[in-house]
Amino acid sequence: MNRTSNNRNGTGSSINSDEICMLCGKSKKENKLVCYGCFRIYKEDRVESIATDLKDISIVEWTLKKAEDSSTTLKEEFSQARADLDNFKDEIRDQAYQDVKTALGGKAVPKDDFSDMLEKRRQKLWQEGDGDRFFGRFKYLEFRIINLPPLVKDLKEKIAAHNESPSMPETQNSEETEE
Repeated sequence: MNRTSNNRNGTGSSINSDEICMLCGKSKKENKLVCYGCFRIYKEDRVESIATDLKDISIVEWTLKKAEDSSTTLKEEFSQARADLDNFKDEIRDQAYQDVKTALGGKAVPKDDFSDMLEKRRQKLWQEGDGDRFFGRFKYLEFRIINLPPLVKDLKEKIAAHNESPSMPETQNSEETEE
């Protein structure tokens, strides 16, 4: 599950799915299932589960449930990011056209020149309007959506393997210790 994509700010550097917590999107250590923040939430949920339901939940089971629960929210965020990006592109296109037309003051210019002027103006408006932020967020959420199903599949396989072989040690973050 070592996929890469553009990073959050759209600069084109790669994101490694082993370095991103698929639950919250924050960075994590490569050999950990979740980031430190999510692991702390897991520990709180585990204590609550034992106290109220007398049931211990493994980090793998907890992560699987949270990943399945977050799928819908992530898709909604992705849809919103796509809409924001599309709206931003539309605004830039319209504004660039109006700016170039106004600057020319009704003078006729060759179509190629007009197209070049329009493209340069769009690029300037993109930079001024922080277009990379919109694009980066879109690509980042796309990356998480693409990598969430393989994570869920992997977790289900780990749980199935653990259930088939009860003597197999449970996969946990190394920070977890019982006192």
